[in-house]
Amino acid sequence: MDGSFLPIRNGTFYSIYHLMRYLANTGRVQPSLIINYRGWDNPKLYAKQPFNTIFLPAKACHKKTEALVYACAAFNIDCVHMYNAEEINTLGPALKKAGVATVYEAVNVDHTLYNGLARKDFQVKQMKKQQARAITLADHTLCRSYQDKRQLTALNTSHRNITIYHGAIDANAVQFKIRKRIRYRIVFLGHGYYPPNENAIRRLAINVMPKLRKYDRRYSINVVGLVSDLIRKKYSRKGLVFTGGTKNLSQKLLTYDLAVAPILEASGTSLKVLDYLASGLPLVTTRVSLRGLHPSVRGTCVVEDDIDRYADRIHKIMQNYKRYSTMTILGRRFVEIHYHWPRHLGPFLQVYKKLCKKN
Repeated sequence: MDGSFLPIRNGTFYSIYHLMRYLANTGRVQPSLIINYRGWDNPKLYAKQPFNTIFLPAKACHKKTEALVYACAAFNIDCVHMYNAEEINTLGPALKKAGVATVYEAVNVDHTLYNGLARKDFQVKQMKKQQARAITLADHTLCRSYQDKRQLTALNTSHRNITIYHGAIDANAVQFKIRKRIRYRIVFLGHGYYPPNENAIRRLAINVMPKLRKYDRRYSINVVGLVSDLIRKKYSRKGLVFTGGTKNLSQKLLTYDLAVAPILEASGTSLKVLDYLASGLPLVTTRVSLRGLHPSVRGTCVVEDDIDRYADRIHKIMQNYKRYSTMTILGRRFVEIHYHWPRHLGPFLQVYKKLCKKN
């Protein structure tokens, strides 16, 4: 990790945190978190975790690879798991030379995401080249869906070195509750430094909020996550409420009545959908936000791709809120059955075992 990790303030870090906890609980691996320390963390927060934490000097991750290699030797680390293609390309050769295996988790298919965001051709080609090199350098690659695997395999790589795991959350960490008192509070979970989330925030401010206010002035759309000052100032004027990050996602979600996921550009799996369903929130979402999830997810939410109809969909749910309680129960069961972390450790354990044995 580069920079602050605890307290956790975004969905990807929640996923990583609970993965490490559950891996440690198996007793089959000894996970260590390696942080490129920039002075933003309080080391005391890591003391009681079931995994080790190693703090490296600020420049160690990108410029002084010998510090990482030394840490792997000193703490008997056999395999390093990374989430960023650039880090694999920078650190992979030195780790391989030292006999340390590398796993690259492709959370997104970067060039597909960039293409969906209508970025310039040279940017898409650059991302494609960078991710292809990362997959080639890594000893093994993990991705979140069959669609992602097909796209990654198309980058002239062997499908044998790519394993699918389905993104998961810790369902036990999210309290489920059927809401009985309607407060007209809508939530969008997502950090504003990720382009698909930025676009979703813009759509909520321009296409959804004005129509909701015409139905009832009590409606509010709350964005939970870190955003830039520019986005905060621009869309606060249009009625959105920005709450910042949260130290307790479960309790935060209980303060809302309905969730939205108006994502139109994506790759990988949208973990926010799982958080919403686990909490018992009725959900209005696009098909893109359900990408890579088990098909039965469609029975747990309202799917709408026309953003201009979101306000109508939301208000209809609010007017018939009790009707959707059954759907929220199905949503919680869906997460517990298909996306609770203990059910998804197998691919990780198999890959680690193979690489450590090979090394």
